Amino acid sequence: MGAGKPQPPPESSEPSTPERLDSWKEISAYLKRDESTVRRWEKEGLPVHRHVHKKKATVYGYKCEIDVWWKGDPARREQSETGANRQPWRLAWLVAAGLLLLSVVAGFNVGRVRDRLLGRPAAGEISSIGILPLENLSGDLEQDYFADGMTDALITELGKIGTLRVISRQSMMQYKHTKKPLEQIAQELNVDAIMEGTVLREGDRVSITAQLVQARPERHVWAERYERNLTSMLVLQRDVARTIAGEIRAKLRPQQQAHLWKAYPINPRAYEAYLKGLFFIEKMTQEGIRKGIEYQQQSVGIDPNYAPAYVGLADAYNRAAIHNYLPAQQAYAEAKAAVSRALLLDDTLAEAHALMGVIKFRFDWDWEGAETELQRALQLNPSSSRAHLGYSTYLLAMGRTDEAIRVAQRNIDIDPLTSQRHINLAWEFSYAGRPDDAIASLRKALELAPDSAIAYGQLAESYAAKGMHGEAISMCEKALDLELDDQILSSCGRVYVLAGRRREALKMQKILSSQSYVSPYQTALLYDALGDEKQAFQWLDQAYQARAAEMCFLKIDAFSDELSSDPRFQDLLRRMNFPQ
Repeated sequence: MGAGKPQPPPESSEPSTPERLDSWKEISAYLKRDESTVRRWEKEGLPVHRHVHKKKATVYGYKCEIDVWWKGDPARREQSETGANRQPWRLAWLVAAGLLLLSVVAGFNVGRVRDRLLGRPAAGEISSIGILPLENLSGDLEQDYFADGMTDALITELGKIGTLRVISRQSMMQYKHTKKPLEQIAQELNVDAIMEGTVLREGDRVSITAQLVQARPERHVWAERYERNLTSMLVLQRDVARTIAGEIRAKLRPQQQAHLWKAYPINPRAYEAYLKGLFFIEKMTQEGIRKGIEYQQQSVGIDPNYAPAYVGLADAYNRAAIHNYLPAQQAYAEAKAAVSRALLLDDTLAEAHALMGVIKFRFDWDWEGAETELQRALQLNPSSSRAHLGYSTYLLAMGRTDEAIRVAQRNIDIDPLTSQRHINLAWEFSYAGRPDDAIASLRKALELAPDSAIAYGQLAESYAAKGMHGEAISMCEKALDLELDDQILSSCGRVYVLAGRRREALKMQKILSSQSYVSPYQTALLYDALGDEKQAFQWLDQAYQARAAEMCFLKIDAFSDELSSDPRFQDLLRRMNFPQ
């Protein structure tokens, strides 16, 4: 073994917990350098940790992280340090002694003695957690995208711990800049613990502080400070996830343990473009989606092997198709190419599998393949709101409404403060013939987003299904005042038909036809409600040719008996490969 390079831990066919170095002395011995050199390297990004909540800070490091840092700078490996350790037998003895000590401490935990020796407080039962948006300490509001992106990454990493329910990014962002007490936030989210923290970026250096607080009874569980280069962001995120898993004694499967110890350097410029892309995509506007696509394309242009940016690109195109910002055929072709590349680079990305599942049932009409991908996504990240949304929508399209409702309800447990999740559940209730439950869900959606035109439009249809035509028309008027979306125009046109107000229904059809781009599927639904079977079939054929995103609902949507019993309709179902 040469004196100029530390050796990585030996590989094993079975995942195992990498070794921890519990002092400057052990870290120095591992790197074969004198202690003063190693302490200096901390300022250059050497991943060293401290228990900041102790009266006297203890230092420790993980060999896995140190190896990643070391390999990231070839020049450092070539340096000839005067303090290099030239006695391999002595190093081996020290490492063996350290491992022996660790094994004794690890095995001896009667009465939580090990936890006290390691300075860990005795945690209560923590099976659910919310991560508050990290506070941006830079003083520059334009750096908010970075803080939000780091928050999202931590939520994603913790979501992969199967025994832990982690609240989604969308719900947690409701608490950005909040002054609410942590106990109140935990109660609103129905979680056991809250993590809060700060992030400060200075050039390519990032400092994060984080603390975990148990809600009932309120008790400080853990706190830590991390400092890394941008290249080591994945190491940082997984370090936090590992630490929290250890503090709450989460049970990790071997695959989960292996994942949390696996990290690689990230190109800083690609990472920055990726985070900016996420920031704009989450705005859910046409301009936001356009900018999101541009930034994700910039990210993969900088680093063609950065898998998360391909997922972000696929996500943007998927949303563009669903909201009719781009023709579905164009958007889904781009989304499929991007997500296929992401999975080729990293098959463990839950969001990539979820998006592939959505593409398979909305665009490919590969129903069996879609379910396989969506179930895989939920295995990889049981707290993925996207995977739950995709799977519940798939189940609904298949007519498996009871299963769809259960998955949608679990999604609300993960994402309780996002209006769209309650709208999605209302759709499932509507198709299951439960209008009262749908109305209750839509009322909750409007509490969270009082200006949701989609919620008002869906509420109008639910009232119409109950024969409450006055209430339904009132809801349509509110929806149309807010937005002239093609889905709302089609929904309200059908409500007017049911209410016997054909003139208003024809007006909806006229406005719909004047839009720059509308889904042919929504137009077909309205023509069918108006009794124009010829036009309905013409528009359905256009929707089929364009692979409109809503075509996946053809089997369950409320088309008239005359239309759905027509051989042409049955032929459409056959060509779309719907299971019999």
